[in-house]
Amino acid sequence: MRQQLFGLSIYIIVVVTLTSCAIQSTQPVVSPGIERIARTWDTLPATADSSEYPVTIVYPRKALPDTILAPGDSILEGSLPPDSLFLFGSVADPKGTLTVNGTLIPIHPDGGWLAWVARGPIETLAPSNKIGPGRLATVTIAYQDRSNEQTLYTRNILFLDKPDDAPRIESGFFPDTTYLMVNVPNAKIRCGWPGTYDMFPPQGTLLRTVGQQVGDRTMWKVPLGNGVVGWIEDVHVEILHDMFPVPMDVIHAVIGKVGETKWGRPTSEITIPLKIRRPFRVTQVADDRLELTIYGAMSWTDLIIQPYGSRAVDELRWAQVDSTTWRLTAQLDPAWFLGWETRFNEDHDLIWTIHEAPEIQRQPLKGIRVLLDPGHGGSEYSAIGPTGLPEKTANLRLSEAVIRELEEAGALVIPTRTEDVTYGLYDRVQFAQANKPDLCISLHHNALAQGVRPFDHHGVSVHYYNSH
Repeated sequence: MRQQLFGLSIYIIVVVTLTSCAIQSTQPVVSPGIERIARTWDTLPATADSSEYPVTIVYPRKALPDTILAPGDSILEGSLPPDSLFLFGSVADPKGTLTVNGTLIPIHPDGGWLAWVARGPIETLAPSNKIGPGRLATVTIAYQDRSNEQTLYTRNILFLDKPDDAPRIESGFFPDTTYLMVNVPNAKIRCGWPGTYDMFPPQGTLLRTVGQQVGDRTMWKVPLGNGVVGWIEDVHVEILHDMFPVPMDVIHAVIGKVGETKWGRPTSEITIPLKIRRPFRVTQVADDRLELTIYGAMSWTDLIIQPYGSRAVDELRWAQVDSTTWRLTAQLDPAWFLGWETRFNEDHDLIWTIHEAPEIQRQPLKGIRVLLDPGHGGSEYSAIGPTGLPEKTANLRLSEAVIRELEEAGALVIPTRTEDVTYGLYDRVQFAQANKPDLCISLHHNALAQGVRPFDHHGVSVHYYNSH
């Protein structure tokens, strides 16, 4: 998605991994003669809104009546189970005292707390039809408020040895040579099955397949060329049953020219005439070089019109990679190159637009268009913090502060959302493509996987697609 969404500009994801600000202590709590009120973990609320409960457990969430399962995203096929667990929530009285398995847990002034416990003594469980084999550990939470009333919670945690043995659909590969047409605007071609996203073919792209893999999902195998094979889900394509074999495109010319966006940003627009919409990819192989690869095409290229006057593109060169793969290389000036975008026009010509970086003014961000994307929103809560604060709200509040800072520096900020509304991933893609920002920033607050000690691993991380 990143290449499709923000190929035209710099794309940054800022991720904040937050933990409680305090550090664990090993001092035990000694409370002789204090009344203990036993409560069932299942009665604990999911938020800290009610004062009826002195302790709120936000994570781990409740699962089976007698156990809490370690999250499946931390358990890989064939790997060892996680050897630790972190818990967090809040207490009604921040001045109280909290222990987990006898360890004193610091409490934040707002009542939030975070604990990390090793698996400790374990009891091996036999496989069952419900949950599969695992190891059992016990977590005991004791809380004492300022009135010396103590509440005790005990809960068993089941660490799975492997994911649940759920019934699987019979799978197999069935050869079938036919043609497919991409019929959705947000299709993805994977590099394998299972495998991650690799290409994002525009709607109307024609693909040749050699068969389908049937199982939990139906995936079509698509040979592209130069030894590259892709896989695309059946819900992203329609089958062209009566399609005759399609000859390769013969590329005669490449036409480059200099233009600008409607906001006055200089661009280099490169047109490659095609007869049908072919699968292609753009790869930045170096700071000063882009490669556009078209599959199902061969060269009869005897004319390249260079985008003369472009400060970002120095030269265009073509090459035939193999008998069915054609490539165009753009030699760049890294000082002026910003990013790129691609599209097909109504005649199926491939339009490759390379954007020029804006000039930096005395005010560093003056005139710079920044798209700011607070992640999630509306019905998509995502992660939940110790006090019940959802990630969607934390992202929105952070974006308000970032907007103020950017605008003070002279930037024109374009937020994807300013309210608590549901906003789909592809809606964000279309919003970014329509506004053509110079810089895109997506804000998130991430959680940690099980087995990671949150007191050692926290802070801010920045993820980017291209080094420039």
